[in-house]
Amino acid sequence: VFSYVRDRYETLAESVEATDRVKVLLNIPYADAWYIPGAENYMSQLVRDAAGEVLGAQAGASKSRVVSLEDAYGISQKADIWLNPGHCRTRSQLASVHQLFPSFGPLANDLPIYNNTLRTTPEGGNDFWESGAIRPDLILQDLRKIFSPSESSDRLELNYFIGLQ
Repeated sequence: VFSYVRDRYETLAESVEATDRVKVLLNIPYADAWYIPGAENYMSQLVRDAAGEVLGAQAGASKSRVVSLEDAYGISQKADIWLNPGHCRTRSQLASVHQLFPSFGPLANDLPIYNNTLRTTPEGGNDFWESGAIRPDLILQDLRKIFSPSESSDRLELNYFIGLQ
């Protein structure tokens, strides 16, 4: 099983043509701190393998760093897409989290926003953090579909992510 997942992941990653990387804004503040994973973090690696780039990721770091809301705003202006905006399931819910969010790049410019909350339980469990830990190939498959919609005929068939409307 592990060999299958590894081989599938590597095949997906190798098939990506990354001429223009999708610029990705990640997360929202948690307890007044906005965490951006380092460039060597697993989430940054997944994004990179799907032809994306995590904006604000610190080169050579695996740990996340905290940025101010103002810094996140600046980063957002360069973003093509916003991923994993916390508990938010709609664009209007995301806009109501903070008074500055409606002017964040992807929200202000009607760019794609996806959250990893497609498969959650009423108690708050999230399958992205459960089965996704052992199926990075499925996460990578989702990210490829999100980042390159023209390449994917089954774009709406995602495993973990849902587009915010």
